[in-house]
Amino acid sequence: MSKITKEQKDTLLENILVQNQMLDKLRKLNRLGMFLFAIFLIITFWAFSGMEDRILTNISDSTRNIIGWITLVLCIIVGLMTILSLITFRNGKKNVLYQLKIIEGKEKLKLPQ
Repeated sequence: MSKITKEQKDTLLENILVQNQMLDKLRKLNRLGMFLFAIFLIITFWAFSGMEDRILTNISDSTRNIIGWITLVLCIIVGLMTILSLITFRNGKKNVLYQLKIIEGKEKLKLPQ
């Protein structure tokens, strides 16, 4: 395997640092997405189940129905975005590990043609 130059190694290290910062932000976004998904799912269940509530006693069925549909749509959107961000996090982590292997000399650097 060919050795990488010091300049390439420094560039890879800078990329790894930046990508780690982005992965940390993405991890926080994933947690927020899962939390919002759970909240919207609970509100959707409450709205469509018709269960009696001691706190909100005088909400009409039509209002609950509207709240249920809105939160269902939000739940689907947040769920899809959370799944996509989880996939992005996984792929980003694989990329950082690949770059670390290149620096250690276990992988060969693939340059664009």
